[in-house]
Amino acid sequence: MTKGLVYGQTEEHKYGFAINQNLHDFNISLLDKKVASFDSSLSQSFRVSYWRYLSRSFTFNTGLSNGFLFYQKENDLLINKSYFIGIDAVMQYNIGNGKFISTNARLKPFVSFGYSLNYINRQKEFGNSPWGVSIQWGAGVQLKLSERMSLRLESAMDQEIGKSFDTHMQHRLGFIQTVGKPKEEKPAEKDSIP
Repeated sequence: MTKGLVYGQTEEHKYGFAINQNLHDFNISLLDKKVASFDSSLSQSFRVSYWRYLSRSFTFNTGLSNGFLFYQKENDLLINKSYFIGIDAVMQYNIGNGKFISTNARLKPFVSFGYSLNYINRQKEFGNSPWGVSIQWGAGVQLKLSERMSLRLESAMDQEIGKSFDTHMQHRLGFIQTVGKPKEEKPAEKDSIP
């Protein structure tokens, strides 16, 4: 078995937990405003997540985020502060899987795809549903700190489903820690000679 896979997760250490500090920009629009528009300040949230090793190439994670969004624009009006909570489920392709980059590399890139469900309380004031579902694409790198702990940096773009294709950018910095004890190997039985 190869040690040092992404996030320190291996067949022996399949489970992990992570904490992240997220920076958000909810007012980016790529299509509706002629390819790009960056007109709001960054907001923060905190994310906790559960990780599950599936193979050398794939890792699944699901997380819960909450925080406050500042200075959003809605219908040309400025919203000073909104409460935000979100849940997501993400499948990650680990490029450090031995095919492209060694599984023992200290720095490993990855790409990800998933879905997120977000609630923004102030949207109700504008006649909008406070709930939104987004498709999420991401990319980033992981730095192995020890056999069980890694530092993770990622940027992800959430594209809202069913509206005007407005995008929500997230930039995440956090730590992932694997849990659980490795399986004990049984000693090989010796053949007895009669």
